[in-house]
Amino acid sequence: GVDTTLAGVNRFDESTFSVFPNPSKGQFSFETNVEIESEQIQVFNTYGQSVAFRYSQKILFIDTKGIYILLLGNKKIKLIVE
Repeated sequence: GVDTTLAGVNRFDESTFSVFPNPSKGQFSFETNVEIESEQIQVFNTYGQSVAFRYSQKILFIDTKGIYILLLGNKKIKLIVE
């Protein structure tokens, strides 16, 4: 069978993708040409620990100030919450 998760990640990696505003107060908008499910998103703090977040309708919410790394497919984006 086909691994649909992997297919989705590969499709994502070929897409254009941006996150804004960055820095923000904890709310980041995603601009992308593919659908992103919250299961595809990982957020880590600077210690490499997984961080809780909410994601709904192309908006990512992080509640605590700090510097984070967003992982999505093979993309790695530094996010700053002020």
